[in-house]
Amino acid sequence: MKLIARFIFALLGIAVGLSAQSMATIEGQVTDPSGAAVPGVSVQALADGGTAGAVITDTQGRYRVAGLPEGNYKLRVASIGFAHFESGKLSLQAGRVRIVDVRLQIQQEKQNVTVSDTASQLGVDPSQSVGQIVLRGSDLDAFSDDPEDLSNELQMLAGPAPGPDGGQIYIDGFSGGIMPPKASIREIRVNQNPFSAEYDRVGYGRIEILTKPGSDKYHGQMSFDFGNRALTARNPFLTSPIVPDYRQEIFAGNFGGPLSKKASFFVDADRRITDENSIANYTSLDSSLNPIQISSAVVAPSRRTSISPRLDYALTPNQTLTLRYSWVDTNAKNQGINTQSFDLPSQAYTQDNGQQSLQVADSAVLGARTLNDARFQFLLTHVTQTGVSSAPEIDVIGAFTGGGSFPRNYTGDNRSEFQDNVTLLRGAHTVKIGARLRADHLRQQSTSNFNGRFIFASIPGGDSAINVYRQNQLLVSQGYSQAMIAGMGFGPSEFLLTAGTPGASVNVLDAGVYIQDDWRIKPNLSVSGGLRYETQSSIADHADFAPRLGFAWAPGARGRNPKTVIRAGAGVFYDRFTAALLMNATLQNGVNQTQYVIRNPDFYPAIPDLAALAVLNSNSSHIGYRVDPSLRVPYMLQTAVGVERQLPHGLSFAVNYSSTRGDHQLLLRDINAPLPHAFNSFGEAIGPRPFGAAAGDIYQYEGGGVLRQNQMIVSLNARINARLSLYGYYVFNRAMSDTAGTNTPAADPYDLRLDYGRAAFDFRHRGFVSANAMLPFHIRMAPFIYLQSGLPYNVTSGVDTNGDGNPNNDRPAFAQDLSRPSVVNKPGFGVFDTAPGTLPNAAIVPPYYLQGPGILSLNVRISRSWAFGERAGGNTGSDEIRGGQSIQNGGLSGGSNQAGLSGITAGVATARRYALTLTASFRNALNNVNPATPIGNLSSAFFGKSVTLNTFGPLPGAGPNAGAGNRHIELQLRLTF
Repeated sequence: MKLIARFIFALLGIAVGLSAQSMATIEGQVTDPSGAAVPGVSVQALADGGTAGAVITDTQGRYRVAGLPEGNYKLRVASIGFAHFESGKLSLQAGRVRIVDVRLQIQQEKQNVTVSDTASQLGVDPSQSVGQIVLRGSDLDAFSDDPEDLSNELQMLAGPAPGPDGGQIYIDGFSGGIMPPKASIREIRVNQNPFSAEYDRVGYGRIEILTKPGSDKYHGQMSFDFGNRALTARNPFLTSPIVPDYRQEIFAGNFGGPLSKKASFFVDADRRITDENSIANYTSLDSSLNPIQISSAVVAPSRRTSISPRLDYALTPNQTLTLRYSWVDTNAKNQGINTQSFDLPSQAYTQDNGQQSLQVADSAVLGARTLNDARFQFLLTHVTQTGVSSAPEIDVIGAFTGGGSFPRNYTGDNRSEFQDNVTLLRGAHTVKIGARLRADHLRQQSTSNFNGRFIFASIPGGDSAINVYRQNQLLVSQGYSQAMIAGMGFGPSEFLLTAGTPGASVNVLDAGVYIQDDWRIKPNLSVSGGLRYETQSSIADHADFAPRLGFAWAPGARGRNPKTVIRAGAGVFYDRFTAALLMNATLQNGVNQTQYVIRNPDFYPAIPDLAALAVLNSNSSHIGYRVDPSLRVPYMLQTAVGVERQLPHGLSFAVNYSSTRGDHQLLLRDINAPLPHAFNSFGEAIGPRPFGAAAGDIYQYEGGGVLRQNQMIVSLNARINARLSLYGYYVFNRAMSDTAGTNTPAADPYDLRLDYGRAAFDFRHRGFVSANAMLPFHIRMAPFIYLQSGLPYNVTSGVDTNGDGNPNNDRPAFAQDLSRPSVVNKPGFGVFDTAPGTLPNAAIVPPYYLQGPGILSLNVRISRSWAFGERAGGNTGSDEIRGGQSIQNGGLSGGSNQAGLSGITAGVATARRYALTLTASFRNALNNVNPATPIGNLSSAFFGKSVTLNTFGPLPGAGPNAGAGNRHIELQLRLTF
């Protein structure tokens, strides 16, 4: 605590302990090329020793830097969207006022996906590294118009974030929001200031999306996207040579303009019609009860409608109020079919999803050197899922999952978030102080497993699960009772059923406060230091301090354009225990809901009533969830160091190394599993339970996991000429952990060391290249190339050898005695023993032992635009507004540094009145087959094989179009006016 106290006092001393003598003054006005005032711009007076003074322009673009000692200075003015301005030498005399007016020039816009001039020019500011990207205007044309695909592509562009959760997306400064249509996005910022104390998560992989305001002229856009099965390649995992039905249509439009001299509006709406395909790939039995592999496509239609109006109003010349409302309604059928789990179509459900959000932001310039941004968001989400079948689920491990999923589930989530951030300019210091308060009220009605679930598992040293099920059906056809069949060992291994109260609600509150100081010590040296404090309800851990520190040094550089910059930083970043985990522990605590576990049931396929189950359960078990009373929230200690170099011919190059040490990582452990002291003939643990057999299986959420990750990232940004630009990176990654998260129980609940090995997200290599080329005939082409080595996957036995009620997380041992009946030989993979408990000195197969296939995907967008009509004044809607950055950056945007009135009334003529654009998008243009992670269950006929396609991005198995086919071609026609 002494160290933390010293850290805080040091920051406060830096923030407030600065003063200057009032001796000379520079003042003037900053305007854009049309003469319109540009408010909220950073103006710095630079002396030989560094920054001597800094202010923010007011709503009329005026500035005044006072208290400057007599001497020679340079004036630097910087604003997003404009080229940097730096004056020549200015000689100041004591007691005199020097008038310097500045007219900014529009930053050259290129039809590409590259770092803007503000980011590509090396510097020692935290936001001037090579890997930081700003996208706006026509830059966005290279990305998909589908919100889910857009999110995936942005995460490809951002690169890997440390830890298991990937990067974070902020919408207008808020974490967790509704992804807006691409046409309503003004700007996207990627990887800004990774060690800033303003954010709870590390900045690598962070994506900030800012939406469009209105402008001084009425403008709008209409577009239509189209794709069908004639433009889609066949899925190679379907046996049918015919491409199944597929359709995607997106109707979108937006319109905005002035309401008065003080107000503007912008509204966007879209309607998406998608007939996707879910792939069902499984092993079943034919009419003669012989195993047969089945592959089919199930049409999964969805309809999505959204509308989002925004209002910007100038309360005073220095204060702007922004209101934004979003409404999204989605209806989808035949959802939830998981090919990796061998789901039959009967496992599908219908989903109705509604989201509404209200955002209010107030941005004010308080004097020449202070800016305050306050914002509030309320997000309401409701999801209703109705299963297509209410029959009991039948899970034949490694073969198929049939029957129904659940009768009906409902989730209602009310989230609110308030933030207030104050920016102070104090000489060479830019100090930010802020706070965030979030509340999550989660309501849920869950009937999952209310219809019951029979599990058929393999027999160690005997039949596979599908053969056990086949024998069961054969014996039934011969007149045997299920009691007799169970006695022969061919009945289900387990029956699970959940009963009790379906509904519950939980509340989680978390808060964070921070202070951050970016100190420009010298023109070639800057230091950023900060401290963040976080706390949350519902757990015992209430005091989490997260110090952050970073520096940038340009050796030998005295001017504004250094050639080499060395950066380093370190920080502590905490994660939160979510309301969803608390809900699961509340619902299934053994009181609200009880999950009965009957081992080796003899009543298949009938389901006894609850009274009979309670009697049977007294001789078997049940499952309950709880939260560790002493749980500590997970955190990561992130350190990084890198070298950046500006090369000739528009090239910039960077090499960065980062190390991540995660402690208290969340995991799920059965703390009442049978002690591994005694085993039956099948190698299943039958030892005593620590809390007694009557307590059943107790699944506890704990913070006892570890993570060790190292990454080497090489990035390149190249502006070859006005017609060609490139951006790319290569990542070498190594991640080790002893937890697969909260959805997978520990394989050995009493020895987590056996679970330490490769992490589930431990890809070794990843590469990404984006380019933009202006071809003849004014055709623009923007390709994305994405490569990644395969993710690892687990080898599992398909037998519940640890007795925790879950047969999907038990790993075998490496075989020692090939004569044992429990030995399984998989040529090309190894020889394994599925009964490790009875094997002396067993060597358990490490987690994620096998390597899956890699990914290679080429996405290309080709477009051609035709502009017509007279040249319009103001903004046409195809480019961002140049004047009045106050509304654009000072409203809902994160990291705002501008505010004022003229954003409602000012703009620059940038295009003709109308523009028509035709775009063709090719996803996986090479039609390369990208298989998903193979099946690792030793009892499955699909072991070591992939049964479906991967997605085309960094989120394997999570893409919206993963099952529709390999290559997709979509066409778009867009009219801008």
